Amino acid sequence: MRKARAPAQTRLGFGLLACPVCPYGVSGRCEGEHTATPESFSWGDPTVIGCTDPARQTLYYADLHGSSATQRKKAHHSALVLPIFIPQVPTGLSQIPDFKANYLFSVSLSTILDSNGRVKYRSAEALRRALKLPLTARLGLIGTAIDHTIEQLWQTAKEQDAWRKIAVLGFEFSTSLTYSVWEKHPRFDQIINQEKNFATHDILLGYGLTSIPFLFFHDDRDYEEIVSWLQARQDVTKVAVLSQFQHSKRSFEQLLRGMHSLEHDLSRQIHFLVVGAASAARIGKILNDFAKVTIVTHQPIFKAIYGRRTVNNLRHLKADIHITKEQLAVNNVEQYWHYCSSRRRSIRAKKDSKQLFIPLFHSAESN
Repeated sequence: MRKARAPAQTRLGFGLLACPVCPYGVSGRCEGEHTATPESFSWGDPTVIGCTDPARQTLYYADLHGSSATQRKKAHHSALVLPIFIPQVPTGLSQIPDFKANYLFSVSLSTILDSNGRVKYRSAEALRRALKLPLTARLGLIGTAIDHTIEQLWQTAKEQDAWRKIAVLGFEFSTSLTYSVWEKHPRFDQIINQEKNFATHDILLGYGLTSIPFLFFHDDRDYEEIVSWLQARQDVTKVAVLSQFQHSKRSFEQLLRGMHSLEHDLSRQIHFLVVGAASAARIGKILNDFAKVTIVTHQPIFKAIYGRRTVNNLRHLKADIHITKEQLAVNNVEQYWHYCSSRRRSIRAKKDSKQLFIPLFHSAESN
């Protein structure tokens, strides 16, 4: 798809929405002006589609839903076993660290693409050499990158054969891509970005990757669409959520509420891949609240690259200058793995003890 540049004369006046002809307004996916964000009326950023330009909306909607629209594929999640912690590997290490375990690592989409959205690596071996990982290292792909890079990938995917190039990099799994769903985006962009994220889930499945869909809980209507999408796909038992930008306590708690609601509203147990949670407090809260969860963060290796040593409470201290980045990476990953594993064991032990105590207590009362 070429970059959309609708004629200027097709834009409506300031503050006038294209609801009567908007594809999402016509279909009922968007409920119109009363659900529009303030940015829907006046957004002037050329990187978004907006709610005041019918021609631009139609162009992007047709690209997603037209004749080349993706077909539903089966996820095969039952065959995918995820550990409790997955370290994400940025570039910056000088040598291959001597990791003590056969970890499942991950890499972000932004690492394997250049700024124009083109895949930088031609083989699984080339990618692992760039990351300073053993050539046999297990690796997953986390579909995070800035929207501009993701859109460049989307637009040039066919021309550069991007999906096949990603598929040959030897990933045990991939998440879908992560077009942003921000509170301050025009409503049209919020909806189409969610649909594109779901579309890339099926695209990746079609190229033989085990894909995990990324979910963004924006409002009640979007949440209903997510539930409906998952109810139609009983094979999807693992989903990814982004904790990385939930900086405030309120936004983090909102994310947890969405995860709890999803568990309640679906007729199956969900395994959450939580990307970006890095502090002991937040990781502990997630592990306490959810029985099936995997924590993904780049912090252990990122901090190692910048000379920081992780201690047992997951704080990062300045390390002795004689300790190498690679040695720090080994220590930091081990600290995160140990924290997640021991915290999980402690939580399970407490829950088991409560389950044992209750029937014994009632039995004593009855006697």
